[in-house]
Amino acid sequence: MDEYDDDEQEDQQPQRTRNGGDGWRKKLEADNEQLRAQNAAGAAAIRELAFVKAGVDINDPRAEYFVKGYDGDLTADAIKAKAETIGLFAAPAASNTDPNAESIQRMHEATSTSGRGVPSVNWAQKIYEATTPEEVKQLAEQAAAAGAKLSFE
Repeated sequence: MDEYDDDEQEDQQPQRTRNGGDGWRKKLEADNEQLRAQNAAGAAAIRELAFVKAGVDINDPRAEYFVKGYDGDLTADAIKAKAETIGLFAAPAASNTDPNAESIQRMHEATSTSGRGVPSVNWAQKIYEATTPEEVKQLAEQAAAAGAKLSFE
């Protein structure tokens, strides 16, 4: 027990000076600055995600100014509505209202010539316009008899 020295424990404790001790204030300020930077990065990520959810291509140069200048509500609906009013979204291409038009076109192209460059009957259109299953079957048999190659994809 004689080896125990009170002075030795006092030497292990950091000595604080009147000006702030061992830099605890600088450490707090550095931590605060780091947290503020992380908060700003998180807010920017949330904002960017809102624009992506609204369907805005954030890599489009036209959208860059919109994203920077937008100060409205950060919901997808609000962003999309504003983007549409300024014409940011391209008008959708005029689509054919007939879902079978592409198939009919392919069938027409496949059966439009009889191999000799002579136009033949448009079997695809006739089959499409048929009103009963019996009529479809009859037209398909006629097309097969005429040598037309029909593809139902």
